[in-house]
Amino acid sequence: MKKYVILLSTMICILACEKDIICIEDTTPYLIIRFYDDDSPQFTKDVVNIKVELEGIEGFYEDESTITQFTDSIAIPIQITEDLTRFKLTVSKLDEDENLVENQDNFELYYDRVNIYVSRSCGYKTVYNDASVTLEDDDDNWIKVIETTESPLNITDETSAHVKIYH
Repeated sequence: MKKYVILLSTMICILACEKDIICIEDTTPYLIIRFYDDDSPQFTKDVVNIKVELEGIEGFYEDESTITQFTDSIAIPIQITEDLTRFKLTVSKLDEDENLVENQDNFELYYDRVNIYVSRSCGYKTVYNDASVTLEDDDDNWIKVIETTESPLNITDETSAHVKIYH
């Protein structure tokens, strides 16, 4: 009788185990932005003290979060519930009088969202098709030109840049 109880207990334990819940596949991609030199467009150009604000997205790049190291690219999230995301990129530097001066430029990313089932452990991911960008023009843009790397642009992964910013 003990053998049957042990065998039954072992089978129950084995059958009660759940499958792995670790997601190793690609999930919803971030927008990859590369910064380029406006005077020499073939070369990247670092930015420092750039503040990124995203309209409608909380918990990421909020509350005065600023990228303070030199960087020529950033990855930022895109709205998964809207067909447009508004971005505010602010750079700050010291002027001749040692005063901190900020310059904010705004742009919008338009796209068509497609939800794709990935797996049980990952759930769904959103990809963005036919994406385009529009820079809000003001009298003092630090962004000279903004463009997508492809036309039409489909944002399906994070393997290369999606948007080029010339400054």
